[in-house]
Amino acid sequence: MSELSELLRADGFDSPLASITPDAWATYVKNLALRLEINPGSSVLEVGCGAGAFLYVLQQLGCKVGGCDFSSAQIEIAKQALPNSTFQVCDATQFEMGKWDYVLANGVFMYFPSLEYAEKVCKLMVETSKKAVGIFDVPDLRCAKTALETRISAAGGEAEYAARYEGLDHQYYDRNWLVFQLQKHAVNNITFDDQKIEGYGNAAFRFNIWGFCRND
Repeated sequence: MSELSELLRADGFDSPLASITPDAWATYVKNLALRLEINPGSSVLEVGCGAGAFLYVLQQLGCKVGGCDFSSAQIEIAKQALPNSTFQVCDATQFEMGKWDYVLANGVFMYFPSLEYAEKVCKLMVETSKKAVGIFDVPDLRCAKTALETRISAAGGEAEYAARYEGLDHQYYDRNWLVFQLQKHAVNNITFDDQKIEGYGNAAFRFNIWGFCRND
């Protein structure tokens, strides 16, 4: 098994709706890097980086990478995979890691306890970024009912779903709400993209959003 395969599994991308191959994952990350103008030498910080699967691809592209996560176990895995990178164990509203060109969050906003919490994270991400902010794999409020029904079915029924995902309810987001959060902190040229990852069943219910920071 490749190192990226192990990181994907550690990050939870091995469920019935999230079985992603390393090639599909690398294509996804590289496409986002292209859209955000992330180039070799760019510094990229990921909020909620988990075991580092997203950062792993960016490092392969020549980026300086770092991340934060509340799970010390996940951070230890990330440190092993990305030994020359910077990591911090902390709450997503409390990271202090200096300035980075890009500050990203992939597949983590769904686990935030409230919109108020998400608002604090958005503000801190913008304050930490020099060039752009990206929030990826966000559960779309418009698809909440269908997404839940699909997840229950994939788990094998309501009882199995409750047992497997206890305490892991998803926070869904209105796209306009996220636009407002970014705009009020001086982010412009905001772009949406429907999620597209080969083999990723949750993609139908997710979206990506990013924008560029004003430096005036």
